[in-house]
Amino acid sequence: MLAYAVDLERTTLISHAAPFGAYSEGDYVKSNRAARVGQWRHAVVICALLAACTWQPPAMHTIPEPAPIPASFGKVWDAAVGHLSEHSIPIKVIERSSGVLTSEPFPVPLGMTSQVADCGSDALLGPYVANVAQYSIRVTGDSTSSNVRVTMAIFSKGPAERCTSKGKYETDLVTAIRAKAVSMR
Repeated sequence: MLAYAVDLERTTLISHAAPFGAYSEGDYVKSNRAARVGQWRHAVVICALLAACTWQPPAMHTIPEPAPIPASFGKVWDAAVGHLSEHSIPIKVIERSSGVLTSEPFPVPLGMTSQVADCGSDALLGPYVANVAQYSIRVTGDSTSSNVRVTMAIFSKGPAERCTSKGKYETDLVTAIRAKAVSMR
């Protein structure tokens, strides 16, 4: 005896005789359901593999060169410390003799993330966002002119824990320090 199984899309002939009678529609549905579950498992695994392969690491950006400022070391130093204090950015290291000034990590405003840092991206989730940043300022100079180098360490909770800076924070800080130092008397 030949048995038929009914699928909603097509009719499938089961080509062997049933040992104890015809296959019931329920038997076919059970085996079809198991096949669908197996297909879903494969689809989930493929999606997971694709998601893992779609992460793009942060692009490399150039580190800003030291910027010349036509003001004495003392004025530039005071301007740098003053700027961080005015913006409530806590200072971690302050060594005037070596010209090194480092801030404590501070939160990056969510709306500024894409402007200031590249933390990598995911094709499914989009770009990762920066969470915290930390300034490192190096001032060198004498009684007539100085150089300032500002670098940023920017961190994310994404796959690349360390983001690359696009240079905006650094440029903005050097501009603010320059304006403040030149205006001092």
